[in-house]
Amino acid sequence: MRMYFDLLRVLPVTSMIVACLFVMFMSYAGKSAEGYFHADSFALSRIAFLHTHLTLFYWFVFLFNDPFRFGANTLDASVVSPPETCSHFIRDNAVYNVALFLLWVMVHSIFAREKVKRALGLWKHPMERPVYSFLSSLVMGLNAALWRPVSNCARWDAFALTPMQWVLPGVIMILSLRVLVGYFWRYSDHAFGTSSHQEGTSWHGLERPLSFPFDLVRYPKAASFIWILWAIPAYTVNHIFLSALWTAYVLLATYSLDVTRRHHHPSKNEYTLPALFPSLLAVLRLVGIMSSPSSSSSSLVGSAPPREFSSRSYHGASRSLSPSRHGARPAYNAYG
Repeated sequence: MRMYFDLLRVLPVTSMIVACLFVMFMSYAGKSAEGYFHADSFALSRIAFLHTHLTLFYWFVFLFNDPFRFGANTLDASVVSPPETCSHFIRDNAVYNVALFLLWVMVHSIFAREKVKRALGLWKHPMERPVYSFLSSLVMGLNAALWRPVSNCARWDAFALTPMQWVLPGVIMILSLRVLVGYFWRYSDHAFGTSSHQEGTSWHGLERPLSFPFDLVRYPKAASFIWILWAIPAYTVNHIFLSALWTAYVLLATYSLDVTRRHHHPSKNEYTLPALFPSLLAVLRLVGIMSSPSSSSSSLVGSAPPREFSSRSYHGASRSLSPSRHGARPAYNAYG
């Protein structure tokens, strides 16, 4: 594990160069021999699945200031300066972190545009989703591995808190992880393209019937990540700066997506779901105090799931997207 952390810190430029060359190679070959990379789509989608989990683990080590001394980068400064000489806000490091964050925005948002994918020859190509998810997880890992503390006046210690102080933050983080990691497993085809290697499969134009607990908000992945960030009881300058940066991006991105969807789908009523923060009744459902509504009430957030989900043209979707015992609620949700 320490070797993996060292690679993230020492070889970021090499990783990005390799990733860019990989995308260029996919673009060239995808135009001349569509379907040739089906085997690569199978492999890369599973690499992206695994790498995303490793990145998430690294982020937790990073946010908790590497409590077990794995050798990872830390959110707060490793050496805290005395109060009379410390820097409450290091502007150069803040600018550097914002520039690094914009790299994530470029990969995660700009690369998601249809025009960009068409220019790269990846639009509706078997490698489209695997390449996108792999690059996103790679750049997200680099944001933590190359982070520079914007203040060296304080460093929080997770072990300094009492068990009672961890109750509420711990519950929020556990429930958020249930949504985030559960989404990766249950909707792995949408997140990583795990079945896009098969001939004739495509997730374009299909609505995904989200089941509990992923139907609590319109954007479960983004929401759960933000909840985790703010639930961590650190609240140092570095913690607040990082959390505010990611929260601002999520708010802008989800607002932009909502505006686009209302323009293209004005008749849809999936907006009855809150964007990022579940209602009180939804929270009670999440912790098991209240049961979820039956599938007959799922019309509140959209029409019935399209017939394509049960057909063989979308292999594997009938299993991974089938209604759970809690009942499915169809929702148009592309960002997560």
